Amino acid sequence: MKMIEEENEVWLHYDGAQEKIVVSECRNWRGGNNAPLEGEATPYSKLFLSFVVALLAQDGDSIYGAKSLFKELVQAGTLSLKTVREITRLLLSYEEISPAKLVRIVEKESELLSICWGMLWECIKDAGSKTVETGKPPAWINRILDICIYYAAYLREAAKRGSISKEDALWPGLLEMANCSAKSTAVKKAKELAKVLGIG
Repeated sequence: MKMIEEENEVWLHYDGAQEKIVVSECRNWRGGNNAPLEGEATPYSKLFLSFVVALLAQDGDSIYGAKSLFKELVQAGTLSLKTVREITRLLLSYEEISPAKLVRIVEKESELLSICWGMLWECIKDAGSKTVETGKPPAWINRILDICIYYAAYLREAAKRGSISKEDALWPGLLEMANCSAKSTAVKKAKELAKVLGIG
C-alpha cells in the first residue's frame, strides 16, 4: 500500500468565521508551521456535533463510547441545550434514526436531564405533529413518554423555577396526542403526562 507523501498532506480544521471546514497545508495553521497547534482548540463544527448526538441511536457495544463522548461534550459546555435541540430537530427528519433510541441516554443518566429535556421536548412536539397528520401517535413515542413521566415532577419543578420557559412548559404536541381519539397506549401515557405537568 502506497503511503501518502508528506508534502501531499493537508490538515483540516473548522473555521468559525467562515463557519465551515477548511484546508491548511500546516498542522499549526495559526503559526504557519508543522508544530502542534498554538492557542486554544478550535470549536467543533455543527456537523461533528450532529454525528455525536446521532451516534446515541446506535446499538451494540460502541454505544458506550458514544454516551461517554456525549457526556464529555455536555460537561465541557460544548453541547448546550440550544445546540442539542437544534440537532434533535434535524435528526427527527431522518426515518433511519430512532427517536426512542436517541433519548435513552437520559433514562439512566439523570444528571443529563438539564440538557436532554430539550431532546424529549422536540420529540413530543414532532410526535404531536405526526399525530395530527396520521390520526394516531407514532409507535416510537411510547418510550419517550415513559421517560417524561418518570421525570415529570422534575420537569414541572424546573418550569416553576423558570429553568424551562413558560412557552416550553406547555409541551407543544402533548395535548395533540392526549386528545387523540385513537385507541393507543401512547394516548393514555400522554394524558397521564399532561395531568402531572398540569397542562390542559
